[in-house]
Amino acid sequence: MENIYIIKIDTKYGTDSIFVKTKPTHMDIGLIENHYLKAYDLENVHIYSKPMSVTEIPESVTHYIAQETKSPHTNMRYIDTIPYTEVFKPTHGYNFHDDKYSVFVPADELFAYRQGELIQDAMPSLNADDREFLMTGMVPELKGFNHLQFKEKRPTVRSALLTFGHRDEDNYDQFTISVVQNIGDGTGLYGHEDQNTYEVAMWFQNQEPMLPLTKYGDILGYQTPAQITKLMHQAQLNDFAWVTLLREIRKERVEADKSHEEACLQTGNKDANADDYIEANADDRDPLTGAQDKDIDPEYYQQFEK
Repeated sequence: MENIYIIKIDTKYGTDSIFVKTKPTHMDIGLIENHYLKAYDLENVHIYSKPMSVTEIPESVTHYIAQETKSPHTNMRYIDTIPYTEVFKPTHGYNFHDDKYSVFVPADELFAYRQGELIQDAMPSLNADDREFLMTGMVPELKGFNHLQFKEKRPTVRSALLTFGHRDEDNYDQFTISVVQNIGDGTGLYGHEDQNTYEVAMWFQNQEPMLPLTKYGDILGYQTPAQITKLMHQAQLNDFAWVTLLREIRKERVEADKSHEEACLQTGNKDANADDYIEANADDRDPLTGAQDKDIDPEYYQQFEK
């Protein structure tokens, strides 16, 4: 080994140096920055790295650098081979993912792991399945429609309620899903046993309000078992990123509707313009579920199909 890398961390208290054998990644730099900001209650730090010859290393640390110390991370783990996305809100961390599964790791826990702690000690907010995925790539069974256990609440209503997904630091399941349908001569719900369709609502971390499953409403109607399974898989595979996308889509729709309403008021022909606007958008498909907006309340949109 002729060259190593030195990482310099400049703070108001002085400059620290870290010697590493391989070129640090942007994630490595980010983890170090996050550690210093939290550990020393700093508002900012300046971090940079550069290669240097082993001959330039101070004698006091030369022996340490040359040693081959054993580490629990000596062998390549799956976490070292898969892509990740950095997330800053509501918690700074990294979403590691492949095409089948994803796991969110808080930045401070990832830093502890990179410092040499065993994964079960470094990442207490993850469950055993998530840690196994990061180590070996093994994917736990995803929950779907077949995991729902239905009960007849009334003679005309069948329903199921299930909590599922990754667990956060408060040990809550990430998602709760409610699936209901009318049976027999029951009416009033957006799903019936005769069509094998269901009405669906979901919550994130047991919190109100409900997740906005469509651009216009929180309830997703007339869903088949296959569509419900797809919805649940999306939640488990993309967790908080999926929740954020749902909320952003709703926010964009609300802002668009507000702008349209203001424009209609200025024209003095609000009702006609509003009807034209609704009719034009009735066939829009929700980008997350593939359902048409008119599927949510078909009776309302029938007036435009006559």
